[in-house]
Amino acid sequence: DAQKQDAPPFGALLTKPFTPRQLADAVQHALRGGPPHSFEPLSQPARTQRLRGIRLLLVEDNELNRQVAAELLADEGAEVELAEDGVQGVARVMAADPPYDLVIMDMQMPGIDGREATRRIREDDRFKRLPILAMTANVSIADKDACLAAGMNGHVGKPINLEKLVETVLTLTGHGTVTPLRRLETAGTTEIESVDSFLGRFGDDIDLFRSVLSIFRPQMSKTLNMLETCIQARDVEGTAAILHTIKGSAGTLGASMLSARAGELEAQLKEADAQAAADLLEQPILDELKRLMMRSADQLEAAIGAIQPQMAHGEEGGKKASDSD
Repeated sequence: DAQKQDAPPFGALLTKPFTPRQLADAVQHALRGGPPHSFEPLSQPARTQRLRGIRLLLVEDNELNRQVAAELLADEGAEVELAEDGVQGVARVMAADPPYDLVIMDMQMPGIDGREATRRIREDDRFKRLPILAMTANVSIADKDACLAAGMNGHVGKPINLEKLVETVLTLTGHGTVTPLRRLETAGTTEIESVDSFLGRFGDDIDLFRSVLSIFRPQMSKTLNMLETCIQARDVEGTAAILHTIKGSAGTLGASMLSARAGELEAQLKEADAQAAADLLEQPILDELKRLMMRSADQLEAAIGAIQPQMAHGEEGGKKASDSD
């Protein structure tokens, strides 16, 4: 009886925030029985698992970017835990047992930014040598210098480039060199990146890209509704923050024109005085971004859908050839 009372009332442990793949993995573990697990990838036999055995903390406030980065890293074999802001990231580092092999830290977050979170981590002597990798859309020399001055060990840009990210993680953790993945060769369209470009960022994982793309339109619509509220309230700071979110999410999916326009508007708001900012908010920027979002989503869906018949045809042809043998 005592053992029954001490036994946990759950079959697996799932820490929020979590991704769809995390949820599926936790359900599988719960159905099979056995101990709770942290974030592990579902079975991916075709993946090279270049980060196997590396335990990472990903600190990122953008939900879509957090999901994409976590699943890409997990597919490469890393054990990934998540934090959605700097305060939570610092707390997870302090409590981690065993310690993380590396922390990937977004630079621009609400509450405390990545540099301040890094400074707080470095104040603890246990984490003086913990590799901390900055991840930000700003890639100027000044930005890189600021990351290093804050105590970070490296810098990768956003949108996420899987090959660069894997290479940097392997270098900072001392786990060897990177083996390049196969890349697709496909032409692009006017308002989005080429399929080769955005799928390469997803490790050529079409299923993962399609999963993330399926939530892009509804998530972006929700974000644009929040933007409308801020514009109506003439909330300049709130508007700039939401534009930053749109820039990051759109850039990750390959909606390059939407990402660039949101980034341009964000920069204009941050640099404008009160009157110039008010004038900008009077302009129909919301309608412009909505149109860009719809066109971008349409083009991304068409681009990823266009390669499916080719792949299916190739698989069918392979089956026929094997049948004839």
